[in-house]
Amino acid sequence: MFSHLKYESSNVVSKSQPGDVAMSYMDFNDSASIEQRQLMIDMIDLATSKKQEIEFVIQRISRLRDSGSIARSIAETRINQLQADLLVIDGNLQKLEGS
Repeated sequence: MFSHLKYESSNVVSKSQPGDVAMSYMDFNDSASIEQRQLMIDMIDLATSKKQEIEFVIQRISRLRDSGSIARSIAETRINQLQADLLVIDGNLQKLEGS
């Protein structure tokens, strides 16, 4: 069916005559469905942003560790914690994106 329909942001739109028929019989764009899809889009965006933020912090801590500005053991402990957070975020993104 989705060869005849596509997403435009949080709305489902028809790509063909069979899609038009499906749209006429099924209420793909009721307010609750649109709201749910928009929530998923927002959650994916938020998780992606947080992932990028954590990756930046890891890079910064690595540079500080490499320059000797912070103790290696402290840096490694924090990097390991942040990498664990990244694993959780990656898992959640996979679930949200259906991959």
